[in-house]
Formats: sequence, structure tokens, C-alpha cells
Amino acid sequence: MGTPCFLMPTNRCIDFILQKNITLCILETQAFIKLSELTQRIKDVINLQFGEQSFWVLAEVSGHKFYPNPERHYFEFLEKDEASKQPIAKVRAVAWSGGSERIRVFEKETGQQFGNGMQVLTLLRVEFNAAFGFQLIILDIDPTYTIGKIEQQKRDTLERLLRENPDKVSRVGDDYITFNKRQALKAVLQHIALVGSPNSEGFSDFCHTLQTNRFGYGFQLDVFQSAVQGEGADREIKNKLIQIFESGRKYDVVVIIRGGGSKSDLLTFDAYGLAQTVARFPIPIVTGLGHHNDVSITDLMAHTATKTPTKAAEFIVSHNRAFEEALVYLQQGIVIKSQQLLAQHNKRISQAREAVVNQSRNLLINYQRSLMAFTTQLSSKPSILINHKLNDMLHLQANLKSHVNKLLLWHKGTLNHYASVVKIMSPENILKKGFAILSVQGKIVTDVKGLEKGNVLMVLMEKHQIETIIESIKENNGTKS
Repeated sequence: MGTPCFLMPTNRCIDFILQKNITLCILETQAFIKLSELTQRIKDVINLQFGEQSFWVLAEVSGHKFYPNPERHYFEFLEKDEASKQPIAKVRAVAWSGGSERIRVFEKETGQQFGNGMQVLTLLRVEFNAAFGFQLIILDIDPTYTIGKIEQQKRDTLERLLRENPDKVSRVGDDYITFNKRQALKAVLQHIALVGSPNSEGFSDFCHTLQTNRFGYGFQLDVFQSAVQGEGADREIKNKLIQIFESGRKYDVVVIIRGGGSKSDLLTFDAYGLAQTVARFPIPIVTGLGHHNDVSITDLMAHTATKTPTKAAEFIVSHNRAFEEALVYLQQGIVIKSQQLLAQHNKRISQAREAVVNQSRNLLINYQRSLMAFTTQLSSKPSILINHKLNDMLHLQANLKSHVNKLLLWHKGTLNHYASVVKIMSPENILKKGFAILSVQGKIVTDVKGLEKGNVLMVLMEKHQIETIIESIKENNGTKS
């Protein structure tokens, strides 16, 4: 029987009609007919062939145009060869009021805007109009097919990312671990590369949140303008990321933002090329794509995903605030430790002073008793004994003075030693001598217990602060390496 007419291109369908029915051009009574007579005969044949039949047809939308008043959709249905991707069938189609209503329901249920490039399953009626020619009329459209198709494409893209990028993308349970997620955020995020559309409300919200943060933090923002929705937006964003990488600038973080929009706009961020670039990017990427319920593949590949541009800005401010709080906590710890050391040394100095006073008092009392005994003997002994005892007393007095001076000098040396120790042990002098204070997550490190590879180690010096990552921990046996 051959190919049914409704599956043929329009020109072939008309040839089929002319071949299988009455010859229209050669009449015994006249050399020509009016065009309206021809189109009427074509219409009669199509109505005879199809009547009120309807068909569920799977095809791609192309050349779509929408006229809101009156509500009409005009487009073409297209079928491509799977191998060559070249069109093998193309038919003009239209959605009148009933079909437009079904398209509205379709857009609400799928969250996708009806438009070019979309594969849809539609219920169609074949129609030939003398004024508009051969066309297909939409009666209904199946949203479940499109939803399933989108989800399947998303799953296929994720599986392709895992398959083609095993060194950069892996899955642990429901989470995706990417090279970008493994990049450590700097303690302070200041130099930011922003990818987005400056004319969007989301862009303004992001910049306003950063500039008016209540902590007064300053930021250097470099804008890489890009479309964030529509055909080709995924490739444009990808090219902006490549431009950021090739610029050679040392950005702390890259932020990709998009304001609110329909779910179909989010398809831009499910594209394989963009998701692959994000997963492999060497600078941490934060997304704020303006969606609350859905998560794009780009979100899954990025270091940190937030719901909106405002949330992305709040994340950066909060990250910097956490560093400041940790620094204040460390400062308070140093002050408290210094106060404790000074208190301990002051106590020792007081104890030493009290010991000197007590020993001097005891010595004086003992010498006073000796003098009193000597006085008694002096009153009862002859002058020789008096002279002898006087000599002893003078000698004793000299010894006492020498002993007291030595004792005072010794205690003075001890006091000076404690004062030197206090000065040497002060955090300020320790840092000036080239020493450093090490901390991990705000806690001062005194031994390696609890440390492991990958920890972020903060090194506080006299005038600088260094952040490093622990690569390895080795035992030190006292020998120089």
C-alpha cells in the first residue's frame, strides 16, 4: 500500500492525491479550472481519507511563534534522521483556542515553556484549508512524555559525566564528588568573578547584598556578562568560565547567578558541556540559580549550590564572618594565656619578696639576741673580754652586712630573672623571634594528636598570617633532615 499520506511531506502527499484520484488538469469540456476548485477537490480527498480521525504523533517543534491575542501557536513539526540529524519530514501545525489551552496545561504540569527543539507527543487532526494549505491541528499534548524525557536526559547526562570524567567526577550514594568540590575555599573571599546578566533582578540583588553587608566587608567584583537562559546560553556561560581561567587572575571564587524564571530556563544548566566545565574547574564555583525546588546538574557539579543570587551573596559574607570570628577567638585566647602567664610570674615575684623579708627579719632578730647576750657578758667581764667581744661583734656585724647584701643581690637577680622570663615569654616577643602560633579550626596546636592530612593549618606570625594544608605528618627523632 506504500507510505500513508499523513506521514509524507506535504508535496509528496499532494502528488499522491493527484496520482490516486481523478485527473484534475485534463478535462474534456475545459482547458483549466480555478484554484479554489482544485483546493476544494484536494480538501475533499483529504477529508475522505482522514475525516475526523486523530493521531498521537511524536515530533520536534520548530519555527514556533506565539500570538497572545488571539491566543494562537504557529509552528512546524519536524522529524530528523537519527544518524545524519537531517530533516526527513516537516509539516506545518497550529494550535487554536482548544489546543492553546492544552499547551497552557502542559506548560504548568511540566514547568517547561512550549517552544523550539522540544520533543512532544501530541494528538493531531489532519486539515487542508483553501487559504492556509495543508496543516496539522493540535487537539491535545501529553505532559507525562515530556517530563519523562527531560528526567531521562538528565540521568543520561549525569551518567555520561561519570563515564567520561572518572578522574574528576564520582558518586557516593546520592552525592556527586567533583574536582571543583575538592577545591578548598580560601579563609577570606574577596576577589570574585561573577557570571550573569547585569540587566537581571537577580544580578542587582547579589551586588546589593554584598555591598550593604552589615559587617562592612569589601569585595572586588569582576563581571563576566553572559546570557543565562535561552538557546546557546550554556555555551556562552562555558566560554565565560574558560575566559576566567585563561585571564590568569587569582580569583578566590567564581559565582554563577540567574534570577527567577520558568523551569525551562533551568535546562540551560543541565547541558553536558557546561556541567563538565564546572566539575573540572580549578576555582571553587558557587551557584545561585534562582530556583527553590529543582536542582540542576550544574548545581550538583559546583563546589557550593545556593537557591538564589541573594543566598549566594549571603554565603560569601557568612564565610568571611566565620573567619573573623575564628580570628577574634584566637586573639582572645592569646590575651587570656598571656594574662595567666603574667599572673603566675607576679605570684612568684611576690613569694620571693616575702621570703627575702622574712629571712632578713629572722637574721636581725638572731643578731639582736647575740648583741643582748654580749651586752650582758660585757657588763660582767673585764675590759679585755669587752675588747674581745667588741672585736667579735664588729666581725659579726661585717659578716651580717655582707650576708644581707649577698642575699639581697641574689634575690634581686632572681627577680630580674623572672622579669626577663616574663618578657621573653610574652606572645609579642615570641612572634618577633621568628616563632609562630599554629591553629586548626580556631584551636591552638600543641601536638599532632587529632591532626590529619588535608586539615587547613593557620600559621600566625608577627606581621603575617599564612594558611596552608597539611600534606603529611612525620615523626621527628631529633635529627636534622
